[in-house]
Amino acid sequence: MLSINTNLNANQAATQIGRANQAVQSSSEKLTTGLRINKSADDVSGAALANRLENSSAKTAQFIKNANDGINMIQAADNAIKQQQDLVARMQELAYKAENGTNTADDQSLIQKEFDQLGKELARNVQGAEFNGKKLLDGSLNAAINVGTGTNNQINVALGATKGLADIVTIAADATNGDPLLALKGHADGDTWKTEVHDKLDALAKGYAEQRADLGASQNRIEFSIKNLEGTKQNLDKTLSSAQDTDFAAETAELAKAKVLAKTSQTMLSQANKSVEEVTQLLQ
Repeated sequence: MLSINTNLNANQAATQIGRANQAVQSSSEKLTTGLRINKSADDVSGAALANRLENSSAKTAQFIKNANDGINMIQAADNAIKQQQDLVARMQELAYKAENGTNTADDQSLIQKEFDQLGKELARNVQGAEFNGKKLLDGSLNAAINVGTGTNNQINVALGATKGLADIVTIAADATNGDPLLALKGHADGDTWKTEVHDKLDALAKGYAEQRADLGASQNRIEFSIKNLEGTKQNLDKTLSSAQDTDFAAETAELAKAKVLAKTSQTMLSQANKSVEEVTQLLQ
């Protein structure tokens, strides 16, 4: 039916043009941002899922950072203890040297001077070794490394007082130097030397070895937790990508389709508007 007041073909073509332009705009936005979901209206449930996945991925990334910070602290403590072990090793050498019967009293006095200085350095390191303001060797270290939510996901790293240290030097809480307690002279025989000097140094060396073993075990545990967290984050990110990222191959096809429909709709609108001219021809 030919009509002037209502041009159904033109109205339909105009509607299709609007829809096609909306499709072009939507596809262009998705291709520009790289995201399939740019507003909640794009996918209500998908937007909620993407938000939860983003939060979980961010938390997991922080847990990984926490674990790496914990490893850095452990390595700092391990290095500090290694320096203590080197000092103890030298003190043991001096003790065996001082015990030798070829030494004069003056020789033993000179050996004692170095021995005492090394003892003071032991004490200084105990007070001076720190990581981010936390003392590492004074027996107070107790750090919970947070690799998840809740106390069940905390890895505790602690170092108590070193066994045997109190027999070698005195350490005041506010002091940087200690007072050596061992004398490298005046011992009656080899058994006395062993009991009063060598056994005490051996006990200290063993104490530091045990502490390094504890630190190494804690570091290995944290490293395994990092691997687990990295795997979890990778899966979260993969799922998040599937939920919100644009499929460029599919979306470019949709964009091309929308552009073609927009052009054909414009052509059909032009032709529908020409139908009015047919009415005027009938009136001639």
